[in-house]
Amino acid sequence: MDMIANIHKELARKNHVPFANTSFKPAQKYAFYNPARKNKDGNVVIRPGLIFPIMACMFCIYIAWNMIITKSFIFLTIPITLVIGIVTFTFSFYLRKFSITINHDGINFRGTEYHWENYTDAYIFITGNRGAWYLVLIEAKGNFTPLRLLPFDEIEIICTAIRDFQPKVSNESLPAKQQD
Repeated sequence: MDMIANIHKELARKNHVPFANTSFKPAQKYAFYNPARKNKDGNVVIRPGLIFPIMACMFCIYIAWNMIITKSFIFLTIPITLVIGIVTFTFSFYLRKFSITINHDGINFRGTEYHWENYTDAYIFITGNRGAWYLVLIEAKGNFTPLRLLPFDEIEIICTAIRDFQPKVSNESLPAKQQD
């Protein structure tokens, strides 16, 4: 059995998912046809969407509006404080902590650097029907690093950036397939 199949089975076992309910494909299979958009530094930066913080702020504003209409000003500071807290949390922590940067050096995944020189390939592991998504970085020795992708991560953009930046690996650096 080859190395990729072994990694696939081990990931399925670790996630307590039947092997048949998983998918394990190269990241390039999920990439868009066009190259990923780069910022002025030449990096592809994927930030989490703002839909959840915006929805939470809108809910708090709705509550505050209802309090103003019903003239219950006593607890009006609670939703206003929540809106200020959500906005502060979003721009000081959330956007920085959960961003993913991909460039010619490697991947900066939520604050941890993964350099291309240490990995030979990148795969996407999916549990169930679009359940949990993992970016799996595979080393030449057969070791691997699974990185859990969040539901709001833009999988196709991540895979497109990996396709654009990941250096090609020669067949000599890959381990030989094992025979059963």
